[in-house]
Amino acid sequence: MRNRNTKQQLVNDNEQVARIALYLPQLHAQKEKLEADLQELEHLALPGWGYADFHAGVNFAITAF
Repeated sequence: MRNRNTKQQLVNDNEQVARIALYLPQLHAQKEKLEADLQELEHLALPGWGYADFHAGVNFAITAF
């Protein structure tokens, strides 16, 4: 049996789709900005300093006191 929507349900669905469509350009712009920020952060990261290396260096510095 097919799902039959009432006219009001179809109107509500269309209104919801229209509201979502208004936000898509905004969301796309935010996505682009976040990707650009991520690339910049990756570029600024020090090569050779991974998570484990950083903590090993901190632990060594603390135990040296």
